[in-house]
Amino acid sequence: MMKLAIVLFLLGLCIVSVHMQAPDEDEILPRALDIDLLEEDQLLPVLTANDMLSSESEDGKVAQVLPSSESEDIMESKSEGSEETKDVLESDPGEVTDLMNLSRMSEQAELFTFLTKGSHIQYTPQWQFSSIHKYAFKFKTLQAQAILLYEQFTLPSISTPLYSLLIAVKNGQLYMEYKYGTTREEVFMGKGLNNDKYHDVYINKDDTTGVINIDLDQLQPTSKTVKDYYKSEVGETRAAVTVYIGGAPESIASSLGPEYHQFIGCMSGIQFSGADDSIESGFGPITPTSSNAVEAGCLDKCETDNRCVRGKCINLYTTVSCDCFNTEYQGDLCGISPVTTATLRGYEYLTYQLYTKLDAAHSRTNKISISFKTLNSDGILFYGFGELPVKNQIAASLKDAKVNIYINMGDHPMDLTIGSDLDDNNWHKLVILHEGPVVEVMLDGKTDSLTTKGDEHYLHLNPSFFIGGGEGLVDVMGFEKFSGCIKEVYYNSISVLELLSEQSNKVALHGTATPQFGCQTVSPPPMTFINKQASVVMTVPKETEIGISLSFKTKETSSRLLFSLLTVYRNNETTMGKYEIRLREGFLYFVMMSDVNDKTTEIGMQSPQKHNDAQWRDITVTFKNNLGSMSVNGKVVRTMTYDIKNFTTSDIAVLGFVPNQNTEGFAGCMRNVKLQSTLVNPHIVIQQANTQHVILNDCAYKDFCKEGNPCEHDSTCISDYVTYRCECGDTGYIGKTCHFSKLESSCDQYYQAGAIRTGVWQIDVDGAGPLNSSYVYCYMNGVHATTVIDNNLGNGSLVRGPQKKNSTLHIEYRDFTEQQLRWIVSQDNCSQSMSYDCYLAPLELSRYTWFRAANNTKTFYSFATDGRKQCPCAADKTCGDIPDLTCKCDSNYRAKSTDEGVQTISELLPIVEATFIQTGGAESEGKLSLGPLLCQQQKNWTNDNVLTVTESEAILEVPTWKASQLSFSFRLTNSSGVLLYQAPHADTLSVDSAFMIVILKSAKELLFQYSAAGQPTEFIVTSTVPLNDGKWHHLSLEHHKQEIRVKMDLEVSIHTLLASLGPFDGPLYISGFLRDQELLKPKFGNTVGCFKNMFIDGIPIDLPEIAKQSGDVRFRPGCMPSCSPNPCENAAVCNEYWGTYTCTCQNMFAHSGANCEVNLNANPVMFVEQSEFIHTMYQKEATPVTDFFTTDIMLSFRTYLHSVVLLYANDEMNNFVQLHIDAKNNLVFTYNSGRDIVQAAISLKTANTGQWNQLLVRRTPQATTLIVNDVTSVIQKPITKLVEYSMAPWNDDLLELINPGRGPSDPAPYTQYFIGGVRSTMSQNRVGNFAGCLTGLKFGDTIIDLQERIKTIPSISPSCDSACTPSPCKSAGLCVEKWGHNVGSCDCKATSYDGPLCDQDIGGHFNGENLIMYRLNLGDISSLSETVIFTFSTMTHTNVTDLWLLLAVEASSSYSDFIAIYLDTDGSIAVDVNLGELNPATVRIAGKYDDGMRHLVTYRRKEADITLQVDSSSASYKIYSKEYGLDQPTQLWLGGIESVDPRFSQYIKYQGCISNVYFETGGLIVRPLQAALNYNSVNDPNVEVRPAGQLYERKCADFAGAAIVSTLAPSTIKPLGYTFPTGFAVGDVRSVDYIVYEPTAIAPNTAGSSVAIILIVVLLVVVLSVVAIYAYRSNKQAKKRKQHDPEGSHQEKEALRGKTEASAARDFDKVD
Repeated sequence: MMKLAIVLFLLGLCIVSVHMQAPDEDEILPRALDIDLLEEDQLLPVLTANDMLSSESEDGKVAQVLPSSESEDIMESKSEGSEETKDVLESDPGEVTDLMNLSRMSEQAELFTFLTKGSHIQYTPQWQFSSIHKYAFKFKTLQAQAILLYEQFTLPSISTPLYSLLIAVKNGQLYMEYKYGTTREEVFMGKGLNNDKYHDVYINKDDTTGVINIDLDQLQPTSKTVKDYYKSEVGETRAAVTVYIGGAPESIASSLGPEYHQFIGCMSGIQFSGADDSIESGFGPITPTSSNAVEAGCLDKCETDNRCVRGKCINLYTTVSCDCFNTEYQGDLCGISPVTTATLRGYEYLTYQLYTKLDAAHSRTNKISISFKTLNSDGILFYGFGELPVKNQIAASLKDAKVNIYINMGDHPMDLTIGSDLDDNNWHKLVILHEGPVVEVMLDGKTDSLTTKGDEHYLHLNPSFFIGGGEGLVDVMGFEKFSGCIKEVYYNSISVLELLSEQSNKVALHGTATPQFGCQTVSPPPMTFINKQASVVMTVPKETEIGISLSFKTKETSSRLLFSLLTVYRNNETTMGKYEIRLREGFLYFVMMSDVNDKTTEIGMQSPQKHNDAQWRDITVTFKNNLGSMSVNGKVVRTMTYDIKNFTTSDIAVLGFVPNQNTEGFAGCMRNVKLQSTLVNPHIVIQQANTQHVILNDCAYKDFCKEGNPCEHDSTCISDYVTYRCECGDTGYIGKTCHFSKLESSCDQYYQAGAIRTGVWQIDVDGAGPLNSSYVYCYMNGVHATTVIDNNLGNGSLVRGPQKKNSTLHIEYRDFTEQQLRWIVSQDNCSQSMSYDCYLAPLELSRYTWFRAANNTKTFYSFATDGRKQCPCAADKTCGDIPDLTCKCDSNYRAKSTDEGVQTISELLPIVEATFIQTGGAESEGKLSLGPLLCQQQKNWTNDNVLTVTESEAILEVPTWKASQLSFSFRLTNSSGVLLYQAPHADTLSVDSAFMIVILKSAKELLFQYSAAGQPTEFIVTSTVPLNDGKWHHLSLEHHKQEIRVKMDLEVSIHTLLASLGPFDGPLYISGFLRDQELLKPKFGNTVGCFKNMFIDGIPIDLPEIAKQSGDVRFRPGCMPSCSPNPCENAAVCNEYWGTYTCTCQNMFAHSGANCEVNLNANPVMFVEQSEFIHTMYQKEATPVTDFFTTDIMLSFRTYLHSVVLLYANDEMNNFVQLHIDAKNNLVFTYNSGRDIVQAAISLKTANTGQWNQLLVRRTPQATTLIVNDVTSVIQKPITKLVEYSMAPWNDDLLELINPGRGPSDPAPYTQYFIGGVRSTMSQNRVGNFAGCLTGLKFGDTIIDLQERIKTIPSISPSCDSACTPSPCKSAGLCVEKWGHNVGSCDCKATSYDGPLCDQDIGGHFNGENLIMYRLNLGDISSLSETVIFTFSTMTHTNVTDLWLLLAVEASSSYSDFIAIYLDTDGSIAVDVNLGELNPATVRIAGKYDDGMRHLVTYRRKEADITLQVDSSSASYKIYSKEYGLDQPTQLWLGGIESVDPRFSQYIKYQGCISNVYFETGGLIVRPLQAALNYNSVNDPNVEVRPAGQLYERKCADFAGAAIVSTLAPSTIKPLGYTFPTGFAVGDVRSVDYIVYEPTAIAPNTAGSSVAIILIVVLLVVVLSVVAIYAYRSNKQAKKRKQHDPEGSHQEKEALRGKTEASAARDFDKVD
C-alpha cells in the first residue's frame, strides 16, 4: 500500500514537473545617345557599362567575332602553340585561338573591334629584364570604365603575379596602376576619353630605374617613379610576359574589381619594342597568342544595320541607337509621333539620372534642349551642378520673360540673357551646344555663343539633372519652379520625357505622384503650410471694410488661418484692434476685437459644422457697415453686427503663424486667396523672404502615421501634408523619430563625457532601445565613475533562526526591472558584495542555500565565487580546520562566523532570489547582507586600448563602420586635421561614392563631410571647449535613418542628413587619408596624437593590436605624449609633437635653457617691514660689477604698496638711475641725461595687487626703453653722464625724489646702489621704502644674488613663501596676504567666479525654451539701488531677429518699472531700464559678445546713476526723471520672461549658458541659479524652473584666450540634492515559504508558477485519500511484511519522517 502511494506520489511529481518545464542595377537601355546637330562626329554618346555590355545584334544575340570555320581551324591549331598558349587555352575554353588568323589580322588590318564581355587579345612578348620596354596603341570607346591593357609576369612556381601593370579608362580618364608586392602606384591623365574618338597611348617602362612614362594624345607626358619594382633574379635575362589588350580573361578581369569593365570599341596601332630575339629589334606589331570576341577592322553598325526611320544613327559596335532630336518623332527608331508633352504646375519638377556610380566622367561635348510654353515670366528650365574636382554648373531659367543662361566649367563663370516676351503662351525652343571652350545657345533659331577664358573646358555634373525646378534651387538660382508645358527635352541624345512616359527609373517626378501628360491649362497651385510655424506675410491695401475669400483644407482641430490688425476710431479715441480667421475644435471662427488689450471687446461668428476633415472649403468673410457675414461653399452660415463704425484695416495681413501670439499657426493648404482687393499670387509669395515653411504642391493629403508609425518610444505621430512629425514630449528621447535617448547609459558614460559631480542621475541603460530610464546614484572619484543600484534587502537581514521558516527572498533593485539589470550587467563591468553572518546556521550550498541572478534564469549554488559550490575562503583554504570545508559557516561551531566576498561573474549578477532552508536549532541565526550592484566602465573599455600616432603619414586602417554607432576618444594638439575617413570601397572614390570624413577644422569646430544620394555635403559641429588642448575628448556618432547624433563630450547635436549614410564597404582610416584622392581633396592634413577605446557598431576595436599587425613603427601602444609629464620647467608651455617637443618659456627674459630650466627669479627675498633695504657701495679704486648708468636693468617685484622705492643707484658725479612706484600706481624709471632728469612711466594696474611684475630697462646710447609686463614706453633721450661734480647739478630738480646729499667739495669716487629703499634722509619723505618681494635683479649680464646680499640683514627673509605662494585663488582671483604672517584671502570681485577660492561656477544651460522665475517678496518698497552680476557665454545668433533676454526684474503689475538685460541681434549687450519714465532708457555696450567666450556683466544703479559693464568695457547713464525708484520689484527672470506685460514681447528666451548670478536690492541678496540647482541646504520655495525639471547645469566657457572648463552634464538628470523616486523601501523584501519534499535532495527550481503549487496540493490530497481507503484492508498484510522485511520497516520510517518534515513546512511566511 505504501509503495503504491509512493509510486502515485512520484507520478504526480513527474506530471507537475513536466507542466513546470519551460520550452527551450536593372537599367533601361538608352535608345539614342548624344549627337551634334551640325557635324556627325562632333558629339558622341556616353554609355553606361551595362549599356555597352548588354548591346545585342539584330538577331538578339551578341555578335560573334569569327566564323565557325575559322573557329575550327583555330581549335585545331591549338596544339601548335607554345606551352603557355596551351595553358591559357585550357584555362579558358571559351577563347577562340587562331594564330594564323590573328597574325593575318595584325599584319593586314592592325585594327580591331572588341565586341562584348570577355573580348581581348593576348600577347606574350619575350622581354629581357633590366631594359626598356615600350608599347603603343590607339583606342576609341563610349565607355567611362574599361580595361585597355593588362600586363602581368608570373613565375611557374608562383601562382600570383610578381608584378602587374593596368592601363584603363576610369571615370573617363586614362588610368595607370602598377603593383609589386605591397607597392601600388597610380596615375590619372586626361578627361572625357569616352567620346568615341581615337586617343593615342604611348608607354615607356624602364625596368632599370622603375620609371614609367605615359604619353596621351602626344601631349605633355606624365612620369611616375615606382618606389619598389620588380628586378630580375641573378642569371635571369628573359621571360615570357603576358599582355592582354582590350580586356582580359574573365577570371582576371573580375579580380581587378567591379569598376573595371571589358573594353568595347576599336583599337589600332598595337606595337611593342624589344619583344623578339633581338633586343634592338625596334618598335612594331607582334603576333598575338590568342583572342576572344575580337573582329578585324573597326565595325560601324550604322553602315550595315541602320534601322533608324528618322534622326541620326549612332554606332554602338554591336547594335545601333537612334537620335530623334529635331525630328518631332520619338521611339527606338524615331517612328512615333507626336512626341511626349508634359505639364508642370509650379510645384513639380523632374530629375534625370545622367549616369551611375561607375560611369561618372568629364564631358567636353554636351547637348541640352527643351521646348516650353508658359504664362509665367519666371521659372527654372533646367539645372545641373557638380562639385568634384572643381565646382561646375549649367543652368537655364526664365526671368522677366527672358532666358538666362549660366555656365561655369570650374574657373570662368559665363552668363547670357536671350529672348523676350517668352511668357506669351507660345512654344519656344532652347538648345545649348557645348563643345570644349565654346557654348552655343539657340533660342527659336537665333544663335548666341559664349567662350570661356579659363583652362577648364569640361563639365563633370552630379548624377541628378534637374528639369523645371528642384528643392533648394530657389536659394541657388533665385527663381521658382517652372509652370507650363514642356516637350523635346533632350540631354545629349536621350529624350527625357519619353523615358518619363515609359516609367523609366532614370527619370523621377517630384512634387506629386502622377505626371500630367499633354499640355494643360495651369491653375495657380495651392500653398501648403507644412507645419504650424509656416506663415505668409502679405502687403494689402488699407480699407474701411473687410473682404476676404479663400479655400482651405486641413486636419488640424485648432489653428489660425488669417491675422491682421485694425485701427479703430471711437469717441475721439484711437485703439488697436484685430481680426482673424481661426479653427477651434474644428469649427470655423471669424473674430474681431476693437481693442487688443480689452478681451471684452471680442466678438465673432462660428460655423455650424466642423471643417477639419481634409476637404476643400471655400469661405468668404465680409464686414461692412457694422454687419459681418460668413459663407462656406457659397452658402451664408452666419452673420453678426458689431458697433464699429470707423476703422481702417492694416496694410499687413498674415496667413498662418504669427510670432508672439498665443495661438497656433496653420498646417494645411490654401488656394485662391483674396485679401481685401488683392489676389495672392502663390509663385510670388513663395519667393518672399518672410515666407516660412510654405511650399507649392498638389496638396494631396497622406497620413504618414498610418503607414507604419515612424515615431518611437510611445511618442505622438502627427501627419501633415508633406511629412510627419513626432512629438517626443516627456518620453526622454529626442530626434525626428524620438529615437535618441537624452540620457547616457551609465554613470561612466557621463564621466567620460566630462561630468564630475557625485549624486543622483538618470540613465537609460539601452540607449535607443525599448527599456525605460532609471535613477541611480553616481559616484565620481576623479578617476572613473561607478553606477550604484541599491536593493531593498536591509543590511544583516535575518534569514535563519528559530522563528524563521524555509523561504525564498525576492530582492528588488531601485527603479530597475530584471530586464534592465540584465542589460547593464551585460554591458558594463559589474560587481556585488555579499556576506553571511552565522551562528550554528550553516550555508551548505546547493543543499540548504541557493540563489538566482537577474542575468540567469537558473539557480546557482556559489557564494561570491565563480559558480562552484563554495565560498571565497575555499580558494585559499581558510574556511576552517575541517578538511574539505567550503564555507566558514559550514563548520557549525558554537561561534559567530562570516562568509563574505564580491561577485564579479556577470552571469551571476545581481542576486534577485535567495532561498534558505532552515538547518539549525533554537540558537541558530543566519543573516544575509547584499551590497548594491556596482558597475564601472563599459566591457572591453580599458586604459590599455590606447594608441599613439607619432607621424602625420602614419594612418591606421580599421574595420568598416556600418553607419550605426561609432565612438572613440582622442587627444591631440593639431590646429586642424583629419580624424577619421570612412572610405567608400577599397581605394576608390567617385562623385557619388558613399564616404564620410570627420575633420578638426579649428580648435572648436568639427567638420563632417559625407555623401548623400551621390551629393557631397557637410555640416559643422561646434564645441564650447577647445578640442586640441591636449586633453582627452570623447566623440560619439549615432546614425539612424536620415539623422546623425553627434556627442562631443557632453555637448549633443542632432543633424538631419540629405539621405541616410552609407552603405560603406571600404575600410575606416584613423588620423587621415590613405593617400590623396582624385575627386576629394580636403584642405586639411592628417593628425597625430592619441586615440583610445574605439567602438564600431558596439564592437571594441583593439587599436594596439591592429597597429602591431601593420608593422608600422610610427604607431605606439599607449598614449605617448612627450609633454606628459611636462619636461618644461618654470611653467613653460610644452609644445606637443607626440614623440618630440619644444618648450616655450613663460618668461622670455628670466627663463632660458632647452627646458626653460634656468630661472633668474629663483632666489627671491622678502622685505617684511619698510624699514630695511640692501645697500652696496664701491669706493675709491673698487670696481663696480657693472656700469649701472648705461647698462640694462631687470627686476621682478610684488607688493601691495605704492609710493615706494625699488632701486636707486648713483655715483659721486650725481649720475643716477631710479625705479619706483608712484602714488598713481605708475612704474617709473628715472635717470639723468646730462643735467636733465628724464622719466619713463607705465601705468600698472597690478603694481600693488600682490602679483608678480617684471620690468626691463633697455639702454641704448640714444634712447631708453621701459618694459613692464609686455607694456612698453620709450624715451628718445640720449645717455649722457656728468663728468664734473656740482652741488646743484640739475636744470630742474622737480623730478628728483631722492637726494644722496651733496657737500661743497668734490666727494671721493664712489658708486653705490640701494635695493628696496634708501636712507630716510635721502628720500625726504617723498617716497617710502619697499615691503614685499624682489627677485631676478640683473645689471647687464651680471646677476645680483639677493639672498647672498641679505645674509647680514636678518629682518629680510631669504624667500617669498606665503599664503599666496602659490596663490590658492582660482580664476585669476586676487590673493591678499600679510607679509611674513602666512595669512591670506581671495578677492573674487573681478573674476566672475564665486567661493572662498574663486573656483565655483554655478551655471545653467538655457535652450530657448526654459527659464527661471524667482519671487522677490520685498513688499511695498521702492528700491534706490540694485547690483546685478552674472556671467554668460553663447554662440552666434545672427539669424535671430529678436532680443535674447538674459535677466529681467519685473515690478508689480500696477507699476511700469522694470530692468531688462539682453543680448541684441548684433551681438551687443544692452539694458532697458524703466523707472516711471514714458519710455525706457537703454544703455548699450557694442561688441560681438555671442562669440562662445565667457563674459562678465555687471549692472549697478545708485539712485539716478546707472553703470553697465561687460568685461572691461563700460557705459553710464543718468536718469533725469524725478522718479528713480524701482517700485515694488516682485519677480526676477533669468533666461527669458513669461509676462502679460506687452512691453516684454520683444524679448525672446535665451540660448546659452548663464552662471554665478548675483542680485542685490533693498538688503536682499538673491542667487537664483544656486536655488534652482539645489545648491542651498534648504529648498527655496521662491524659485521656479519652467518647464519643471528642464534646467541643464553647465559651466560656462572661460574668457577669450584662456583654457575653457569642461561642461557639466544636463540637469534633467539633476545631480546632487535630487531625491530618488518614491515607492522604494529598503528592508521591504517579499518572502515566500519554500516547501522541502526531500531534505537531502537538490533544491528544485523555485521559478514555478502558482498553478504548479496548486496541482501539487491537489495531488497530495488524492494520495492521502488513496492511503485512507486502502489502510484498513492492508493492515494485516503490512504487519506480516514488517515481520519478514526489517529493511522495509526502515524505509517506511524514513518516508514517514520526510512526510512529517514536509508537512511542517507547508504554511507561507507572509512577510510583505
